[in-house]
This record gives sequence, structure tokens and C-alpha cells, in this order.
Amino acid sequence: MHTINALVEKYHFVAQFAFVYILEAHALDEWPVPCECTDVAQHKSLQDRALAASLLVKEYPLHPKLNLLLDNIQNEFNNTYASWPFRYWIIRNGRVELKLMPEGDQTSMKPLEDWLRSHFGV
Repeated sequence: MHTINALVEKYHFVAQFAFVYILEAHALDEWPVPCECTDVAQHKSLQDRALAASLLVKEYPLHPKLNLLLDNIQNEFNNTYASWPFRYWIIRNGRVELKLMPEGDQTSMKPLEDWLRSHFGV
């Protein structure tokens, strides 16, 4: 979260940022992975998703200008944009301009920052 928060801090005055909380990548009841994080079952309601999102931001605080959104329980955002387990998007004027894919369990922020710098000169 530190890296995305740093980008939000640097570019929030020229771009809007949103974190869309989707279904659980490693839900306790579907595809559990041992970790030191809070175990969360797959969401069965929007309230479940909201609770899971609140646990995330409690553990990894988001920049105040990084809007937290919830995918609906039908997972329409994820189904439309293929965001599982995580992706970074630039959507401008209703058009996808950049989709960053993970490399292993990481995603480099460099292409995102390069795009922001090239389009906004910051």
C-alpha cells in the first residue's frame, strides 16, 4: 500500500484514484493460503465485503485521496475488467488506457507512474 499511497500523494491533484475491493483471492473457504493476515471467507453479502474491506484498511491504511469502492456482490467490476486477484487500471474518458498485471505476487508501479508523468508532466 505504501507505493500506491505515494503515487496518490504525488498525483491526486491531476487524477482520481480508486481502490475497488473485489472478491477474496484466497478466501478461507475456497482457496486458503497460510498467512499472518486475517482469514476472510468469500463474501456472501455486500456487508461481508464491506467488513473485509474495513479489515484491509485497518491493516493497510489508504491515502485519504484514494477512494475505497466495493464491487457489488455479483462481482460485476471483476467480471468486466478481469481484476482478480489484483490489477491496476487507468481508465480515462471511459476507455482503458493501461492495465498493469502482476508479475508473480508483485506488480510494479513504474509503468503506472511513467504513464501519469507522461500525460500530466509531473
